[in-house]
Amino acid sequence: LEEIRDVLKDYGNIKIGRVFLNQYASDKLVEAIENHGLEPIICSSDVDVRLAVEGMELVYNPNIDTLAIVTRDADFKPLLNKANEHGKETIIFGVEPGFSTALKNSADYVILMDKNHMSGYDDEDEEGKLDASEREEYPEDEYEESVEKT
Repeated sequence: LEEIRDVLKDYGNIKIGRVFLNQYASDKLVEAIENHGLEPIICSSDVDVRLAVEGMELVYNPNIDTLAIVTRDADFKPLLNKANEHGKETIIFGVEPGFSTALKNSADYVILMDKNHMSGYDDEDEEGKLDASEREEYPEDEYEESVEKT
């Protein structure tokens, strides 16, 4: 979680940081999330629906200019598209294998996470990847997280 926050600080000040969890999340995980200054959101039903609804609220919030989500689930492509339509910058963190190509292509910035590091690329770089000099390497994070910032 700390590494994700560190990466997001490169894009601006984090205004809202939330981690969406199912009802079976351990107390230890909830405590770790809180210790990193994030708000755990425990969902008694579908986590994806709750993240999408709260994400849409942020799309319409004039005080938020960037939406960042940690997932590899293509179900969040419409949320990213709507954020882009409303002039928000979008950042997606995801893990290979299985990171949706459609999801990656919908975000302004993509941060790939694997067992050894995070690397990123944006849609303006001709090769699709940032040079190593532009981004440090970070350890993997395993939790689905939504962080919105301005």
